[in-house]
This record gives sequence, C-alpha cells and structure tokens, in this order.
Amino acid sequence: MIELNELISAHHNIEHCLQKITQHAFGEECTKCTDVCCKEEFCRESIDIPFLRLLSSGTPEEYNQTTGWCTMNTGCELTLGRPLVCYVNIPD
Repeated sequence: MIELNELISAHHNIEHCLQKITQHAFGEECTKCTDVCCKEEFCRESIDIPFLRLLSSGTPEEYNQTTGWCTMNTGCELTLGRPLVCYVNIPD
C-alpha cells in the first residue's frame, strides 16, 4: 500500500506539471483576460475535500467567502491543492 506521504509527493509533482502545461498553453491569454473564470464554488473544493485540504498551500483563515483563493493582482493564491477543475476550465 502506498504511504500517504508518497501519495502527497506524487500529487504535488503531478500538480506542478499541470500548472506548467497550463501556464505554457494559456498563460499569456490569461494575463490579458479581464473576466475571472475562477468561481468561489470551485475554490471551495480545496477546503471541502479532505485530501485537497491536506495538500493545500493555503489555510482556511486566508480563504475569502466571496472570491475564494483568487485575487485580481496575483490570480490564484494556491500553489498546491487546487481542485482539478482549475486545470480543465481553460480558455476556448
């Protein structure tokens, strides 16, 4: 059986790869966009799902009930523990 720490490490590696792919494919387009595709209900998964909460780089105290983890200046505040929808909700 895979140890929890091994699973967390593997997930972190996968998530970093997904972020690089997303940034490479859509980063320039996203920086020009004025419409925020992130929704609080998506962000909420990072707190509501125990495994994502364990992985998350944020804390519930930092979470904003209106905007989730998204800020207009820096985008998503989470570096790890983002819900999978963050990697499939990509621009057309």
